[in-house]
Amino acid sequence: MHCHVRSGDMLKLVVPYTAKTYARALVMPNTDPPVCTAADVRRYREEILEAVPPGVSFEPLMTIKLTPSTTPAMIRKARQAGAIAAKLYPSGATTNSHGGITNLIDPGLKAVFAEMCDVGMVLCVHAELPGAPVLEREYAYVRLIEQHVRRRFPVKIVIEHVSSAATVQYICHRHIIAPGSMAGTITPQHLRHTVDDILNHDGKLDPHRFCYPVYKQRHDREALVEVATGGSPCFFAGDDSAPHPIVAKHSASPPPGCFCAPVSLETYAKVFEEQKALDKLEGFVSHHGADFYGLPRNKGTITLEQRISNPSVPAVVGSEIPIHVVPYRAGERLTWEWTETHLQP
Repeated sequence: MHCHVRSGDMLKLVVPYTAKTYARALVMPNTDPPVCTAADVRRYREEILEAVPPGVSFEPLMTIKLTPSTTPAMIRKARQAGAIAAKLYPSGATTNSHGGITNLIDPGLKAVFAEMCDVGMVLCVHAELPGAPVLEREYAYVRLIEQHVRRRFPVKIVIEHVSSAATVQYICHRHIIAPGSMAGTITPQHLRHTVDDILNHDGKLDPHRFCYPVYKQRHDREALVEVATGGSPCFFAGDDSAPHPIVAKHSASPPPGCFCAPVSLETYAKVFEEQKALDKLEGFVSHHGADFYGLPRNKGTITLEQRISNPSVPAVVGSEIPIHVVPYRAGERLTWEWTETHLQP
């Protein structure tokens, strides 16, 4: 329920990795140029579907990017075109977030939130406050969302890629007060890493683990693992798969994002296995997100097998096109492996 597939050649490379495992995915709109209108939604959806391999059934769930120019009419038309959510990026917070939101109390934005409530569109939030201390950015922005959005509009809100114990506690509290009004997605990488893991054994930045929001402290990771594997209905899988070309990742200023689509489900399974909570995996991956968005639960099944000796994750993907991408967990051996998908009518 949260991924990036970019556009052009990159889209053609990465869409099959998500479509192979997941029957549907919520696709983020921070492309260049961004997805902002009903026409953009229709065009982008067709571009994604054209990249799905033959014989694979995959539904892209569409979103639009909120900008200072977004109007209630644009919200209404985008909803009619199939967009189920609008994504709020604080301008400057992450990849292609320029032109995003700078003022949560802008009168025009208030009208947009009101229209979203009327048409049943979910508000997805990249919760990071630009300029705040890096480990405090998430909850700092969550507090602004609480003050300027949640208290004033009955819009359903998803805090994307939750990374801190404070945000976990906040969402759990909101769920007790108003079940079904707020949720959070959690990535496989945030379930595995702390801020110390961004550096490799030589003390150098590992760009292929580097993402926003950055990993936090051990107690934050433990809170994420506990709530994900504990069966809470207000948290669900959103792998935030965010590919970048290897040349960009190996530059002096690598962009944030992990291309985890090839291994996200297998990584979730490993975390749940370690917590002796495999019985909760289906809810986290398949049910909670669908229920929150008001979507029917998929009737098909995915089969994972636990194996002692799986092949290593490829070091690079994309050898047949001009773009090359290093996947998350490159070179590692997985203990769980996707083997097949069965679709049901």
